[in-house]
Amino acid sequence: MKQKMEPTVLSVVSSTPLSASYQRVVFRPQDPARFPPNSAGDYFKLMFSSQGLPLERAEQAAEGKLFLRTYTIRHVDPNTHDLTVDFVNHRAESENQTDAADLISLASRWALDARPGDTILVRGPAPIQGIDTQADFLLYVADMTALPALSVKLANLADDAVGLALVQVADKADIQTLVKPAGIEVRWLAGDATMPLLEQAVLALPVPSTHSAVWCACEFGQMRTIRRHITDQWQTSRESRYFSSYWKAGVTEDGHKILKQQDTVEFNQQ
Repeated sequence: MKQKMEPTVLSVVSSTPLSASYQRVVFRPQDPARFPPNSAGDYFKLMFSSQGLPLERAEQAAEGKLFLRTYTIRHVDPNTHDLTVDFVNHRAESENQTDAADLISLASRWALDARPGDTILVRGPAPIQGIDTQADFLLYVADMTALPALSVKLANLADDAVGLALVQVADKADIQTLVKPAGIEVRWLAGDATMPLLEQAVLALPVPSTHSAVWCACEFGQMRTIRRHITDQWQTSRESRYFSSYWKAGVTEDGHKILKQQDTVEFNQQ
């Protein structure tokens, strides 16, 4: 998050299931001006204490170790500034009560248990990088964690945009209706999150003969395979590519952040 802001408080308005895999939480910001309608698609970081409890007051942010969990704003109500955020349900990962699994499911467990009036401290928002949407062909690749960001990006495309969106979900019940131009095809790939469905689908695509742009956000291993294939085989400029891993199986966000930093250094040195 390049622009560091002072933490601010969000209050829970509602928490409802969309499917077995998704929980939708609507927040009301203490500082509405901080979340204008065009912040849909931006991300913020939920703040938890070292005991895994949600921070609720700004002064707590300076006390001891913090756990930050990153989420995308799916929608901002233009009148109330309420924020809609979709959480992937990781509760099943903590059934064995291992420390790592418990930390991985930290935010999703909180979201599942959230009740109206609950509060939590957050940092942000900040924008997610985009791509050249004027390219001849647009490829979007997203798993369940990146679906909220993808949904906003597709909705903001020009009516004449042409391309393909590949989306991996756990079950067909997780498929959502997305607002998009008619020229953007959406292919839903249903299967366990550890299955490399996205990389298999990308590698099977014919290489476009015209200038393309690629936006990819998914699991660490799949992202790296897709990034290598696209940079080696497709006609894309550096400015027309965005690759980001949102998670890695069995690794907390804190550990994943270190892996991402190492991976970025190694990739840029190639």
